[in-house]
Amino acid sequence: MQLRTLRRNAVTRVAQPVHRLDLRAAAALARTQVPGPIDRALPRLTRAADYSMLWMSIAAVLGASRNRTATRAAARRASPTWLASSTPITV
Repeated sequence: MQLRTLRRNAVTRVAQPVHRLDLRAAAALARTQVPGPIDRALPRLTRAADYSMLWMSIAAVLGASRNRTATRAAARRASPTWLASSTPITV
């Protein structure tokens, strides 16, 4: 069996259960009658993610931790975002 086929089979084995879980979760949410906190929070979360605020906030929390691995991960995540946002766009 080729490597490409093995990879595709592995991805399929993981993706199918995740897809079924996603469909069940979407169906359960669709059955709810009253808008809950999720309906109010998701638009805010989406806007925060649009401008990298979400990821920079996560990096700040990780950076403030005393865990060396978390601090290093925060620096790795924040550096490219900071560099991209501070570089002027020239065409």
